[in-house]
Amino acid sequence: MKYLVSFTSVAVCFVFCISFNVMSRDNVTIEKESQLSIADCFMAELNYDSAEYYYAKVLDVIGEEKEKDWEEYCFVSNLYVKTLWHTWQYKKARILAYKNLDNCLEHLGKQNPETGRAYLNLGILSFMTKTSGIVLDYYVKALDIFNRNYGEYSDESAEVYELIGLYHNTINENNLAYNSLMTALKIREHNRELESIKSANLYRYLGLYYKRFIDLDTARYYFLKAKKLFDKRFSTYNSMSFKCRNNISDINQVQWPFDETLEYYLQTLKLIKKSKVGSRYSGMMTYFNLSEMYGLNSDYMDALRYIQKVLKLYFPSVDENSIYSNPENIEENALFVTKYAMMNKARYFRSLSLQDTLNYVSHLVNSERCYELTIRIIEVLRAEILNIEDLIKYEHKNNFMYQEAAQIALEVYKVTGDTSYLSKAITYFSINTNTNRVFFDKKVKKDYLTKFPSPYISNISFLQDEINELLKYKCESKNSSFVDSINILIADKKI
Repeated sequence: MKYLVSFTSVAVCFVFCISFNVMSRDNVTIEKESQLSIADCFMAELNYDSAEYYYAKVLDVIGEEKEKDWEEYCFVSNLYVKTLWHTWQYKKARILAYKNLDNCLEHLGKQNPETGRAYLNLGILSFMTKTSGIVLDYYVKALDIFNRNYGEYSDESAEVYELIGLYHNTINENNLAYNSLMTALKIREHNRELESIKSANLYRYLGLYYKRFIDLDTARYYFLKAKKLFDKRFSTYNSMSFKCRNNISDINQVQWPFDETLEYYLQTLKLIKKSKVGSRYSGMMTYFNLSEMYGLNSDYMDALRYIQKVLKLYFPSVDENSIYSNPENIEENALFVTKYAMMNKARYFRSLSLQDTLNYVSHLVNSERCYELTIRIIEVLRAEILNIEDLIKYEHKNNFMYQEAAQIALEVYKVTGDTSYLSKAITYFSINTNTNRVFFDKKVKKDYLTKFPSPYISNISFLQDEINELLKYKCESKNSSFVDSINILIADKKI
């Protein structure tokens, strides 16, 4: 059951709430503060499912009050959104995050810290879902607000610099990634937090930075340093330590023999199963890594078995013991992780068809079915994109998938003679060709944009002219403070 927690955790939270409520004013306030205390307790222990439940109850209580305390409401809403993206409920989180930002701006003002946290939530959501091109702009807005309210050496500012560094690292902006991570490190050092749990995420992000440069020893050092801090704060059975173990496992694949790497992965799985608070992300990440490791060793059957375990985490109806079982309602959990799982499954079946030639047709048909499900996820995710520029980027990024799906459908048609596969191949090739033209041909792109509401397009064009002018000033300036100010103005225009 989703909200089951250990008796010890409940007892600790309950005792905390009893002591907290002694000073409460009335029954409604007692109820609200009790629920909030319990939620905070679960949040502090990384138990996001239970924290989500209790933050929702707090919001219900505040919503029924005649005179709503908007500071409190926005504060709890930001925490609630945080639990949602931690539990992969991205669509719901995005809707509530935008709504909360509107509430913050209307009732608290554009420089209130809760407004900054609302921007931060939207930046994290945009980064995690990869459906928005303005991740950095949300972060810049949050950083500006935190700097104004708490100072440039605040924990809040350090956290934003860490996230900015992670963002730059994922898009190969090496110098910007390094500068941001070093700024965060400087703040942590200034606040004497280098051995604090507050620095644990920073060390993990530094590990990811050095791993990308194949400086594996330095990367391992930072991953182990982060894991040590997480273990010290939460014990060895926590989702953040599991993340570090999976990052270390990536390095082990390069530096260790196959059997030793496999044993380390299996030890991680044992720890995850012993954890009092289940972590779907930790299990998913480990299963994904195991699947990839077997795939790289051309053991496609075992690769498929572990990718099946990933799918089971998101689709309960899937039979994890049968590699031929697929989600019945793929749209119900259309996420980037399920898209990659189905994509990998399609590719593994394709590779298996070339390896196990006696069952060539069967494996090829299964590959085609997985590609079809992958395309359906792509189409659901497309519908959640909020602006035209990101839509065009999204189409181009997923273009190769239509080409792969078309090629497999065409192969199945050739060996089976079933014209339905030929029809699919033609459709996929058509989409692939059209999106290529939209992305590369300026005239086609212009025609494509005319399909959207003209006020929106004219507004975008006007703002883009202003953004281009700001970018010109930014390039010409050598004053870092002036550049920071321009970045904030650009963020305003984009958001």
